[in-house]
Amino acid sequence: MSKGSRWLWVFVCFGVLVGTDGYLRAQPPPQFKADMQMSGGRNNMSGKIYLSSGKMRMEMAMPGQGRVQVMIADPAKSVVYMIMAEEKMYLEMRGGAMGPLAPPKVESMDPANPCANTGLTSCKKIGTETVNGYETEKWEFTQDGQKHTAWVSTKLRMPVKSVMANGTAVEFRNIVEGAQPANLFVVPDGYEKMDMGGMGDPGGLGGMMPGQ
Repeated sequence: MSKGSRWLWVFVCFGVLVGTDGYLRAQPPPQFKADMQMSGGRNNMSGKIYLSSGKMRMEMAMPGQGRVQVMIADPAKSVVYMIMAEEKMYLEMRGGAMGPLAPPKVESMDPANPCANTGLTSCKKIGTETVNGYETEKWEFTQDGQKHTAWVSTKLRMPVKSVMANGTAVEFRNIVEGAQPANLFVVPDGYEKMDMGGMGDPGGLGGMMPGQ
């Protein structure tokens, strides 16, 4: 996986998926479904995201592939599944074998101080805006010397829009709040498990990864 691909993946997860001490653990994790749009350079793609009971499902239409790739993260079981519907197969990654795909925690964050204890530097609130029907706190933060921007919903307690230093944007639209069907977060019956042997690090997944 290239450095740019890792950055895209991390940025999608910022405040949405990655669990840190900065989150308000007394708050329930967000539950909703939404259209997800990534834009900027060669990272243009669209899809859907589902969050419920601490689990996450992403369905991304990969450019030039004519297919939808599915990723399911179940932090409680420390597992991430990559689903290949056309082949009726799936890849299972657990624990340290996942590298940058280590299963995230889906928890709430504090829109008044989203950068607390996250390792980010120079976090600065730069305003308030309404984004896709949600009141947000607009934050600028720095990581590894690069500045990024996130619009954090005061209701959902997570970003509904994020823009990386290189201009890549991630936005949630048509958000529908509420618990999602449990069958969205499990491998479908009848799917064959793939062997990861010889695939190396998660970068070997090639087009299955956003931003590649």
